Order: sequence, then C-alpha cells, then structure tokens
Amino acid sequence: MLMRWKQFREAGRVAFYVVPVSPLEGETLELNCQCQYYYWWTKQDFTFYRNGKKIHSMKSTTDESSYHIKVKSTNDSGLYSCKIDGSESQHVHVQVQERFAKPVLRVEPAAEVFEGLRVTLTCIARRARRSIWLHYTFYRDGSALETAPDAGGVYTINAAAANVSGNYACEAIETNSDLRKRSDNVHLSVREAFAVPKLTVYPEGQLVDGQWFKLMCLVEENLSEASLRYGFYRNGIPIQSPSDHSNSIPEPARLADSGTYHCEVMGSKVRKRSNQLHLSIRRIPVSKPELVIQSGKELIEGDMASLICSVSNGSLPIYYQFYKGSSVELYWELSNSTKLVYNIETISRKDKGIYHCSVRNEVTGPLHSEDIEITVIVPVSDAVLIPRTNGTEIQPGDRLVLRCLVREGTEPQFIWYRDNVPLRNGSASSHVTADGGELVIHSFRRDSVGRYHCAAINTGTDGTIFNVTSDYIEFTLRGNSDSQIRHRQSTGKGHSLHPVRASQKQLTISVRKVT
Repeated sequence: MLMRWKQFREAGRVAFYVVPVSPLEGETLELNCQCQYYYWWTKQDFTFYRNGKKIHSMKSTTDESSYHIKVKSTNDSGLYSCKIDGSESQHVHVQVQERFAKPVLRVEPAAEVFEGLRVTLTCIARRARRSIWLHYTFYRDGSALETAPDAGGVYTINAAAANVSGNYACEAIETNSDLRKRSDNVHLSVREAFAVPKLTVYPEGQLVDGQWFKLMCLVEENLSEASLRYGFYRNGIPIQSPSDHSNSIPEPARLADSGTYHCEVMGSKVRKRSNQLHLSIRRIPVSKPELVIQSGKELIEGDMASLICSVSNGSLPIYYQFYKGSSVELYWELSNSTKLVYNIETISRKDKGIYHCSVRNEVTGPLHSEDIEITVIVPVSDAVLIPRTNGTEIQPGDRLVLRCLVREGTEPQFIWYRDNVPLRNGSASSHVTADGGELVIHSFRRDSVGRYHCAAINTGTDGTIFNVTSDYIEFTLRGNSDSQIRHRQSTGKGHSLHPVRASQKQLTISVRKVT
C-alpha cells in the first residue's frame, strides 16, 4: 500500500523515500530518511538535500527522521536525497505539478473597439484538478477593478468609453494554497465612435416673437459610421422626439421658447451632449383681432357654432375675451396661441345677435374685432290645417277659408294641395294670401270637393330644406249624397271635423343640394 504514494531507495545503510513524488503546487512533501544499521546509544546526524544542496539537518537518537516541506512552485522539482553521518541515500526524483497554469486574458470582440460596444474580458487558467476553486481579480494599469462576487473569470464593460482604455491583466488565486498567478498585459484601445456634437441656431442674432428659426446639431466625424439619432432639449426637457434629422423642426419663435438649449446625439449605446446655447425671444405687440364664425353667419337651431378670434402676430400669452352685444362677456382665456375658439354647443334662437372679441398682451391692448351678426334659423315643425267653417259639408257657392299654421319655424313658405295635387295661386276660383298661410276658395263648387292639406317649408344653411305637412281634411258639397257617403267612408264619422294638428301623418325631411 505504501508503494502507491512513495518512491523508496536504499543505498548501503541509508534508506530514503518521498511522499508524494508528484505533488501539486502548495502541497506538503514528506521526506523520510532511515538508517538500516542502528546503534541506540549514539546520536546520528540526518541531512536532507535537493539537487545536491542542503535544505535541512537534524540530530536524532532514533533510526529514522522525517522532514516536511511545502512546495511552492515547479522550481521545487528536482533530485532529493538524505545523509546519515556521511552515508548518502540514493536520489529520488520529485516532479512538482502546476496546481493551475498561468492565466491567459482574452478580450472580445477585439482589443481595439469603438466606444459604446460591449467588451468582455475572460481570464482562462487551466487547473490540474476540477476540485481546485479559483478566484479572479482584474487590473487596469495596475489597479484592481471591482467585479461582482459571482462573476467568475469574466469582467464585462457594457459600453466602452475612451476612459477605459489601458493595459489589462487578470490574476487567478486559490485561497487554500495562497497561490496566485497573473496573466500578461493586454492593451485595450477604445476609439471615439463620433465627435462631440455642436449646436447652432439659424438665423443667428436676436429672435423676435413669431420669427421662424431652427436648431442644427452638427457632428463633424463619424468614424464608426453608426446610424445617428438627434434629440433637442430646452432647459433639460425634450422639445421633440429623437429622430435621424440633425435639424430641429422649424417653428415660429414664442416667448416661451426663451431658454437654454442643447442637443444629444445617440448612436448604438453611445450618447453625447453638445454645448449649451441660450436664446432670448423679444416681445412684439398684438395685432387687431379678427372674429369669424366657422359654421357661417346663418345657423340652424340645434347646430354647434364656433367663434374663432385670431391675430396675425403678437407676443404670447394673449388674453382673449368674447362678447355678445357691447358688454355681455361670454368667455375669457389666457392662451399661448394666436387663435382661440369659443364653442356654442347647441345654437338656439336666443343666440341671435351681434358678437365681437378683444385681445391684449403684455405689450398692447385691448384691441377689438369688427362686429359680426349671427342669424338663427328655426326649422318648421308641427303643421296644422285649420278650416274656418263649422263642418266639412260646404253649401254650394259658399266661401271656404283654410289656414295653415306651424308651431315654429323661421320664414316658412306654404304649399297647398287638393287630392295631393298642388294648387296654383291666383286662379279664378281661389287665391292664397300674401304670407302664403291662408287658402281662400271664393265659391265652393263641385270641382272644389276633395281632400285638402298643406305643407310648410323653410331653408337652412347650405341649401338644406325643412318640410312638414298637415293632416288631410276632406270637404264635400252639401246635398251631394255620393260625396257624403264617400266622406263617411273616409272618416268613419257622420258629424263635422274639428281642426286637427299634424301628428302621425306629419313628415319632416331634410334635403341637401348635391353639387
């Protein structure tokens, strides 16, 4: 069993064996020297050698002596032997094995990269046994770098910058044996992907409120040929979403645009900030306002109207006021716009009248717009046919007057029908009054018998036509039994009819001209 772990040599009276003969760095080497002929009454000198050089000596009254030595490196390899009182043993060759090899530092993707790239440094150390556990330390220009406790042999630079350039090395450490080995240096060079941007404004000089201007973010060099995105900021706040345009969106200057500007350029993981540029916008007076009605001056009841008060120029903010008549204030607002809209959600007849708006700012005001008049059109509704007679049987030769009324409606026009045929105005037997709302039959005769109704019409904006019709009333000639029978069949009653309001038979249509 002992021969598995030691090599034994005997030379004359001295025996020498070593355990183990192939130790790992950091292990303990046991050297045993034994005298074959022992005299107990004398002390003997024991001396141990490596490559002929004495490494230890002692005196002992026993026949055997041991010496333990901790091997530190492969330099402790060689021929070991011992002597007892001048008698030397044979030599035993001891070969010290590396516990782990000198580490090699690998840099990926390359030792020369553009800024912004992810760089991984890997420390590779070959171990003699799997059970050997190594810790790693990374260095830049001789200074240790912080790594995560569980990083192993990997050090990652997520986005390389110029300041991480330098000479890198790694060190593998085994704490049990207090053994450490360092790799050779590898130089990492990080090149600038693109130059620091420069922010300029066009046109240069003093800007006034309302003047168009744009910002330009210029990058003189883009060595990495990366796709660049540009962002513009005022007082540290983005003024537009980052894009691939080096110019900001041109826009008219406003007082609120005064501030400190800078731009940022992004390419892959690299972000660079430009110089700062301070802009001051000069105020200008507000101009006379103009008031317009978006839906037109003639409005239909129930529609929505928008009153728009606008100015051609003026420093913001602008104080707007809307009036009906000369002094009834409808609405006010302090706005950062050269236009303000006041909505009347549902137009009614009470909204008819004269309107104007006024404006002022810190430089000028107040200034008033020209007056504008709103006319409200009420659609016709609920047509009612009213006969000015006590019944529907008319004495031959009697005068019959029919009145067509609507519950409401602006400037209605009337059309009269007998048996669904329009009646002409100004015939010999009948006429319509000037307002169109009354039909007069001068002398009721047989050809006047029939079913009468009226229609009321008025016109809204854009040629929209509103139309309602009354119920039918049938008039017969008294003394005409055939007509009476026909009348009873149509009405189901034998007595005279009272005035009837348009109800289920009323029809309302809206017709728009088609161009």
